[in-house]
Formats: sequence, structure tokens, C-alpha cells
Amino acid sequence: VQGLGTAIEMIFSRYELIIGKLLKFETPMMKHCFEGFDAAWAIARDKIESFIERKERGELSENEQVSYLSRALDRQKEEGSNVTVREVMELAFLCMFAAVDTTSSVLSWNLLHIARLPDIQEKLFQEISASVETVGHGKITAEVLSKSNAPYLHALIR
Repeated sequence: VQGLGTAIEMIFSRYELIIGKLLKFETPMMKHCFEGFDAAWAIARDKIESFIERKERGELSENEQVSYLSRALDRQKEEGSNVTVREVMELAFLCMFAAVDTTSSVLSWNLLHIARLPDIQEKLFQEISASVETVGHGKITAEVLSKSNAPYLHALIR
């Protein structure tokens, strides 16, 4: 993925970088890593392009309208901007890529702490169960897990 070279290079050892850059040779690890980044970029590109199309048609939700990506696209269109749409997409991809790691780490720690505290587990279970019955009519939905219907869940995640 163009634009992410430095970030990707931080993963590899000096040995792999020397072999890769000077000799134009990719180690199996480098090849696997680049294939993974390319696959992630293809998914992100499709999602971002869909977002851009929905923005142009005025179909974004209220949250999407004030999102980083929406605002970055607005700034990109301003007179005098020397940022391309591709650069906005790459920056959004990098932010999403970094957010996945951060989010998974936070959720892992949250789950570890919840696992050690049975009273917290029970309170969370009761809140979600009640919300599933009253709001979701027996099914877990986005509305069931919304902040207004599951405030304790949101407090734990924060």
C-alpha cells in the first residue's frame, strides 16, 4: 500500500529491510505481511469509496456526517487544498488500522477485568438480558446494545 511504507517497514528486522530494499528480495514474512496489507487496503478502499458515494448523495447518518473521514473529505475539497482523495483514503485507512489494535487491546483488558469480578458480570448480564427482552423482543440488536438501553455496558467499555 503506497503511503504506508514507513509504517510497514517498522515491522521488519534490519536484515529483512536490507535484503528487501537493496536486493529487491522479499522474505516469506515480508511477502505475507504485504499480502495482508493489500487485502486490508482493498477492503478499506471499498468501504471508503462507498462512504464517499453515500456522502455525495447526502445519505450519511448524523454520526457519519461529523466523522473524521467526512470532515477530511470536506477539507480536501476546499480551495487551496493540496491533499488528494487518495491521500485522505490512505490516512483514513491508517487510522482504522491503528484503531483495530487499540480497540482490541482495550476490549481484551476489559474482558480480563470483568472475568475476575463475578458481581460485575452478573450486573452486566442482567442489564443486557433485560434489554434483549424489552427492546429486542428476544434478539440482540444494535438498539439493544445502544447507550440508552445498556448504559452499564457502555460504562464498562469506556
